[in-house]
Amino acid sequence: LWIMTELAIMATDIAEVIGAAIALYLLFHIPLVIAVFITVFDVLLLLLLTKIGFRKIEAIVVALILVILFVFVYQVALSDPNWSGVIVGLVPSAKAFATSPHIGGQTPLTGSLGIIGATVMPHNLYLHSAISQTRKIDHNDEEDVARTVRFSSWDSNIQLTAAFFVNALLL
Repeated sequence: LWIMTELAIMATDIAEVIGAAIALYLLFHIPLVIAVFITVFDVLLLLLLTKIGFRKIEAIVVALILVILFVFVYQVALSDPNWSGVIVGLVPSAKAFATSPHIGGQTPLTGSLGIIGATVMPHNLYLHSAISQTRKIDHNDEEDVARTVRFSSWDSNIQLTAAFFVNALLL
């Protein structure tokens, strides 16, 4: 199970590095090989910045995610969608589980599972467990441990909900 999870983390991270490289290529016409190195460098830079404090890095990442969220909300608002259709589309229906029509080789069910997989990524769950381990708690105090678990659950659920809406806006 551990090996499979590590492989899943690597696969999703590779997809994110390639996606970021393609974005740099499309936005700034940077060759893909150089864009991959820039992407890897920025991840290593972020890891190096943990020396200034984990909470500061956490704040930087939250700020970046909020920028992405606001840009997607703005772009969706510019497209002037049918808002009632958007709300209806957020509620699971039988259409989401249908095995036809096939569009680009994908069924609605395949697309739905892809969205769920993109939102609940294995490295996301590992990240939240690593964040909870940085919290200072008294492991001998049951109330302190319970409070930490409760806060970690809230943090993870808030992050996964935000990721769902970012993915929904992206679609």
